[in-house]
Amino acid sequence: MFNVIAEQMVHECNHMERETLELSAKGIELDEAISALKSLSAMGEAVTRLEHLRVQMDTEDMILRQMAQVLNKALLYYMNCENRVCNNAEQSVVTYAQRKTGLNRFSAIADILGGI
Repeated sequence: MFNVIAEQMVHECNHMERETLELSAKGIELDEAISALKSLSAMGEAVTRLEHLRVQMDTEDMILRQMAQVLNKALLYYMNCENRVCNNAEQSVVTYAQRKTGLNRFSAIADILGGI
């Protein structure tokens, strides 16, 4: 049976969001380093490599943000669906009207039929 541990999903969502914030902070530091290196002579190759790394960091940051968003949406959809299933199960309780039962005396019927 399919089972989701919602608390674990929430924890992982929060972890991914913290990672994206850390990546953003590191990106700002890298931008500052690039701008400082641009002012120095003979740093063109290092600046080019660092700019390439910055593009890779931006890509990783974007992917991580999308993954966190997808996980968050999946959790919301799962919880919504689970709540609907529970509500439908609770609402579909059928109560039947009580019926009275009686006793038949077949010996009296047999006597009646025997007289015919």
